[in-house]
Amino acid sequence: MKGSEFTPVERGKILGLQEAGWTFAAIGKHIGRSAAGVGKFWRNKDTYGTVKRPGRPKKVCERTKRHIVLAAKTAGASSNSIKTSLTLTVSARIVR
Repeated sequence: MKGSEFTPVERGKILGLQEAGWTFAAIGKHIGRSAAGVGKFWRNKDTYGTVKRPGRPKKVCERTKRHIVLAAKTAGASSNSIKTSLTLTVSARIVR
């Protein structure tokens, strides 16, 4: 099972303690993480934390969201009427 990602503070501690000559096991014990995790971070410190996390795509993009908010502010219309006026393919519930 994977643990959580190292925080910026933990990353700084690992870098500092490794430069000071500490072993991965000693660093892991000091910060409360595994020696293997510390070693993996050290070997990949330049690319650590840069992986884009997968997730469900949004049904409405930011641009459309701005249009919905603008229509709601100016007209004060219902979500159903905003949906039809902007010809959206999502439900009125999403517009809310």
